[in-house]
Amino acid sequence: MLIWRRLLAAAATPRRRALPLVGVLGALLAGCGGGTVTERGAVLKLRIDEYHISPEPVRIQAGVLRVELTNTGVLDHEVDLSVFGGTHLYGVTPTARPGRTVFSRPFRLRPGTYRLFDPVANYADLGAYGTLIVLPRSG
Repeated sequence: MLIWRRLLAAAATPRRRALPLVGVLGALLAGCGGGTVTERGAVLKLRIDEYHISPEPVRIQAGVLRVELTNTGVLDHEVDLSVFGGTHLYGVTPTARPGRTVFSRPFRLRPGTYRLFDPVANYADLGAYGTLIVLPRSG
């Protein structure tokens, strides 16, 4: 209960001091529930805000993929992919302004594990990242 009182008290302080608490509160709430989501089809639908990408983690079948990114936050965001343990970077979505949805161009992914992240400023360091698991095509 003490942590909630501190968070509420901090929310009443000037905005520049309360902003880091938004990330802390988001991190606390992000741990509540959820699990791996398996997307079917060629469109991966993601939501992003300060500082969280959802759903996360996501599984999808290998092949041609498009990303639909909806920005539910108040700052500009975008999503890129990189191969875990590798250096190849996929620039995926254009910048999504607050309240807008953007789409990537189609691109092909092979089976493997990828890191989803927001490359704007230091948002990935603050929690705007996730995991994309690309599964081999079945049948």
